[in-house]
Amino acid sequence: MSDIGGQAVIEGVMMRSGNFYTVAVRTPDKDIVLKKENIRELARPLKWPLLRGVVALFQALSIGIKALVYSAEASGHEEEKPSSLSMFLTVVLAAVIGIGLFLLLPLYGTKLMGILFKSVNESSLIFNLVDGVLRVIVFLVYILSISMSKEIRRVFQYHGAEHKVVHAFEAGVELTPENADKYSTLHPRCGTSFLIMVMLLSVLVFSLIPKDWPFIDKFLSRFVLMPLIAGMSYEFIKFSSKKLDHPFVRVMAMPGLWLQKLTTGIPSRDQIDLGHYTTRLNLHKGRPSAALLTSRGCPYGCNFCQSKQILGHRIRFHSADYVLAEIEELYHRHGVRYVYFSDDVFTVNRPRLVQINNTPQALWAPPYCAGIWDGVR
Repeated sequence: MSDIGGQAVIEGVMMRSGNFYTVAVRTPDKDIVLKKENIRELARPLKWPLLRGVVALFQALSIGIKALVYSAEASGHEEEKPSSLSMFLTVVLAAVIGIGLFLLLPLYGTKLMGILFKSVNESSLIFNLVDGVLRVIVFLVYILSISMSKEIRRVFQYHGAEHKVVHAFEAGVELTPENADKYSTLHPRCGTSFLIMVMLLSVLVFSLIPKDWPFIDKFLSRFVLMPLIAGMSYEFIKFSSKKLDHPFVRVMAMPGLWLQKLTTGIPSRDQIDLGHYTTRLNLHKGRPSAALLTSRGCPYGCNFCQSKQILGHRIRFHSADYVLAEIEELYHRHGVRYVYFSDDVFTVNRPRLVQINNTPQALWAPPYCAGIWDGVR
């Protein structure tokens, strides 16, 4: 099975597998339009370890920009297609801002801290450790700042939807909304994990730069070494996604997964085509249905189940009031008449289960029904 990946775009996602990619975008009329393009096959030398990571980075940037431009047009955010010149200037400006924020600013901040604290300049490792910490802080502030935008938060939700689909694809299940909704919004092979790995490895690589070099030489050397760091990060992400059972690999992958909690979100109901939520069981007589995941995690260790690896050992519950509010929304706003609780351990929290069951709700009266996956344990 070839790796599948993608990215969130405006009102949609881009998915890539093998030598082609497809962009799916929701139009202002709520229809979904698709665009599929082939990707040129790379020469064999460009697929060598380390080098392929650098090539993949630039290729991803190129495809990502094309996908974003298409999504802006298809979703109605852009009335006219931007000219080649405006696109070029936008990319150049974004590159300059990125270099200034994530290379120049942390380096200059470290230089100022070296003036205040002499110990910073005494060791190349300490100097670059401070530089790396400042870079991570700048990156976190940047992510938190843009996430205040309603439009960006919606893109982050599509990012989470993309990860759910990738998980479902890799698990070999049928690609339906109800199946994909069971999986996590976090994925070890995410671009966010790649970025945080770049920052961590840069501390080690930049430590090789002599501490007595002039400021401009330190800055230029960082710029030159970035392709090497990108290649190393790519190889680690590719390796770690297949070796998460190893304790050391899992620990190294955790910062990227933690950071994804800022760059992904649970897709909202209006981002999901509820037409797919129709039952295939005769018992439900074709009534509109929806799957709800009201908890994550499982305390059990069944050999045949991947839930523990995907969602973790610790159980996290939505409150009974939250669950009932979501059921009401499904009933009144989307016409759903059957709820399928896809939790691995829906009944393990007995007080919450009793509260949901005993709360006076007209929703539980026929023909409204509910089904559960795990039964009673």
